[in-house]
Amino acid sequence: MDEVDVEYTPDQFYDMIKNPEKLKSYNGVKMVMAKGLVNHMGFYDDLPFDEIKQFIGEEREAILSKIPPEVISSAEVQWEHVGSTSIKGMPGTIFPDSLILFKEYPPPREAFDALLENNFLFIGSGPFEQKDLWFLKKVAMVTE
Repeated sequence: MDEVDVEYTPDQFYDMIKNPEKLKSYNGVKMVMAKGLVNHMGFYDDLPFDEIKQFIGEEREAILSKIPPEVISSAEVQWEHVGSTSIKGMPGTIFPDSLILFKEYPPPREAFDALLENNFLFIGSGPFEQKDLWFLKKVAMVTE
């Protein structure tokens, strides 16, 4: 069976992020590409800033509402809208980026589960730091 066909449970994903060797060997980008979730990644001179800002705020609330307040407090959770879509008038791709910061690694299980429950797909580690965990959510955004 090809790795692209494997479906992981939230427990398997969370176990993976606690195991550096498993995390290193996981190729979530390949899975995302096979599912056609990264397409139409054009470059835009005039991004719909207000709509994207509203979308990011809605996602923030949806995810953080699923994490108990005591976990948010103890893990010192911070959410930041980053990248070209966070700067009004900045050209870039239509993919908004957010950064969720935690006091320690791994992130609390409740935060990890909240992302998965909100239809984010776990891609794996970022290209520069294994503890940077990347997620992707397929969304329909109008650019016209």
